[in-house]
Amino acid sequence: MNVLLRWRRPSCFKVRQVLQQFLDGELGPDDAEFVAAHLAECDRCSVEAEIYEQVKQSLVALRPRPDQQALARLVAEAERILAAPDAD
Repeated sequence: MNVLLRWRRPSCFKVRQVLQQFLDGELGPDDAEFVAAHLAECDRCSVEAEIYEQVKQSLVALRPRPDQQALARLVAEAERILAAPDAD
């Protein structure tokens, strides 16, 4: 859905409504192009986008890493189940 195409020049308000979708790569190409152009011209919105990105990176860095041994056991069990003949 081309949310921003309805406006020739999207306002800061409209860009902020879809900014998170833009940063997550969820906007269509036309809307993404409009947002990118707006961010290139608008210091206020580009700072907000940068803050969102920094928060996102911080949350990713805090995400716990899976236990590698547990992950290996899970993969081995999945492979065993896939290799087993059907029990019909």
